[in-house]
Amino acid sequence: MLDNLVLNGCFNDGLSHWRCTNTTVKVDEDEGNYAHQEYMSSMLIQQIDTVFCNNQQYELTLKARASNAITIRPVLVLKSDNTYIDIPCNNPDKNHLTSTWREYKFIFSLNDVGDNITSAQLFIVNFSDITDISLIKC
Repeated sequence: MLDNLVLNGCFNDGLSHWRCTNTTVKVDEDEGNYAHQEYMSSMLIQQIDTVFCNNQQYELTLKARASNAITIRPVLVLKSDNTYIDIPCNNPDKNHLTSTWREYKFIFSLNDVGDNITSAQLFIVNFSDITDISLIKC
């Protein structure tokens, strides 16, 4: 399954591979390094340098928590033929955060996105703390 790894982020190198606003790296005794956002409207963004394929599925796994009862929103944004395509996750009902660390899984289905995908970005919005982010091809 590691051959299918598209992205792995656990913030051991800080935020050097991520674009973000109002985000810092903190350390949890059990979880290790994690990204902390002061404001729920802040975003965590990762440019993904992998070739995405039409009619494929990708699974995003992460650990997160929030001080407020909110829903985390991951979105995969692809650029194909100068057009941006937002790919929301297939299971948005599974994203209600609690105040304790929990693992979440999201599925992105790339149906009819075209064959000329030139870039991809992962946007994650609405969380307090996040770590152990991986995106794999199913």
